[in-house]
Amino acid sequence: MATYRNVQMSFWTDPKVVDDFTPEDKYFYLYLLTNPYTKICGCYELSIRQMTVDTGYSKDTVVKLLNRLENVHNVIKFSEATKELLILNWPKYNWSLSPKVKKSIEDSIVKIKNQEFKDYLIEYYNSIDTLSIEYQYNTKTTDSLGIGIGIGKGIGNTSKNNNDKKEEEKKHLQEVDAFFERIWALYIRKEGKNGVTKAAKEEIFKVGFEKMEKCIQKYAAEKVGSEKRYILMGSTFFNGRYRDYLDEDNPSTTQINSKQLKRELQ
Repeated sequence: MATYRNVQMSFWTDPKVVDDFTPEDKYFYLYLLTNPYTKICGCYELSIRQMTVDTGYSKDTVVKLLNRLENVHNVIKFSEATKELLILNWPKYNWSLSPKVKKSIEDSIVKIKNQEFKDYLIEYYNSIDTLSIEYQYNTKTTDSLGIGIGIGKGIGNTSKNNNDKKEEEKKHLQEVDAFFERIWALYIRKEGKNGVTKAAKEEIFKVGFEKMEKCIQKYAAEKVGSEKRYILMGSTFFNGRYRDYLDEDNPSTTQINSKQLKRELQ
């Protein structure tokens, strides 16, 4: 466990903090950045009850502040299901290329329970050129760490020429993006396209067009007659909720004319 955490002095002059944060927002955010439960990866477990004990705030106040920091200021994410908190801008100020730090980050990421938070951090990790986590999505198999995403397998792999590797990655990303555009065109509520993560697009790409098409048709059939507000935005659906409508054993799903549902949503 770390004995201290970095807080940039610019925190106090940041226009967002100065103009938008209330005194309670500042105090609570600093607590989330520096409390003794924080992890080097920027995601850690912390219950609402523990927050009330540490800060002296009531449960209602803690819940209100969590909602403000997540939905108004967009600086954290909190999962009630796993009691995990993700600091969105943490990696920018707390990660380095030190081998010791890299190892600590990897060890912390594999222990995260919330898949959305894990996806976010792995995507960020992989965006750093000198670091590499091989991201796999076959959840039916596990690697030596006992998880399905294969974290750590590709770290330190320098067997390929860097230029060739970058060219291959570029070509693959183009294929994934083109595939996603085809799938996006089929969905019934086209909102939040930019919110679909790269990791989610990769997973959809591996599922395949036919299965994704049937998955969307199945969800659309379920939502016929529903008000628009009760239909998942595209970002929510494709970031993971579509898995609820994948039917591996019985691929035949109720078919529906997507134009019919789109007219009902207008």
